[in-house]
Amino acid sequence: IPWRYLWTSNVLLRKSVFLQTPFDERFVGYGYEDAEWGIRLRKRYKILQIDNAVSHLGLVSKKTAYQKMRDSIMNYVLLAKLHPEVFKESNIYNIVKWLVFLNNPLLEIIDTVLRKMFFLIHSNKLCFLIFQLNKTVLLVKLIKSSNGH
Repeated sequence: IPWRYLWTSNVLLRKSVFLQTPFDERFVGYGYEDAEWGIRLRKRYKILQIDNAVSHLGLVSKKTAYQKMRDSIMNYVLLAKLHPEVFKESNIYNIVKWLVFLNNPLLEIIDTVLRKMFFLIHSNKLCFLIFQLNKTVLLVKLIKSSNGH
């Protein structure tokens, strides 16, 4: 799924392609503008991915990464609204379908527990899973609040 792994910190493309497919100005703040851009790019162009990893080399603290995730939720909702067919392909969508049945106080508790776990656990793989689950809980909270629940 090329769009899911397209980050503008590590991309090469023709200027004409960029001019024909600009970023969506509705994305404000941190997150997902490059994923949304990648979705639109893949509809018009072939995306070739190579093994050319990007790393912050530990320069971004766990606290900063976590806060960026929380700050990006509004943009994630926008991404899901603009491309519902793509959102339905995601693992997060499958979890959202179940979590929307939980009440808001329980979602708050889950959010708090996951936040604490994220900062206590040192295993990167487990932290990543907790991070993704916490992002999903935040997404559900936002969806429910925007629907008046």
